[in-house]
Amino acid sequence: MAHPSVHHHGISVSDLDRAVEFYSDVLGLELLDRYTLSDDALATAIGSGPLTSSPP
Repeated sequence: MAHPSVHHHGISVSDLDRAVEFYSDVLGLELLDRYTLSDDALATAIGSGPLTSSPP
């Protein structure tokens, strides 16, 4: 049986640098990429469709 996994997720934070430090130093996660989106690109990235899921 396959183990469940998460591909990606988004979390809003008030201080991005502190959040990255916490997730890296405390939780041991690795920052793979960091970039800035314009307002239009952000709206496209977030989308307005329904929440969907698919089996692993």
